[in-house]
Amino acid sequence: MKELQLNASSLAAEAKIRSYPGWTTGSGLEEFYKTDIPSKLRERKQAFETAPKPFLIPWLLDTRLYVYPTDESSRVIYLTGYYG
Repeated sequence: MKELQLNASSLAAEAKIRSYPGWTTGSGLEEFYKTDIPSKLRERKQAFETAPKPFLIPWLLDTRLYVYPTDESSRVIYLTGYYG
């Protein structure tokens, strides 16, 4: 189980600090619903969806952030790196 969490943590999208015009919860996810998702993104999505409990991901300025598999904001941050 710990190995699964470490793998999921290493797949997290890089945190992005920049303006995202029109940002709403779920912004940036449209690429994850296409059928031609690159394999790393598909692997990231699967890792998040199968995580059994919250886990830490690298975040900004050497901090770490807990993401929760049942939380929509956590999902967006984990998959896209965006938080508005």
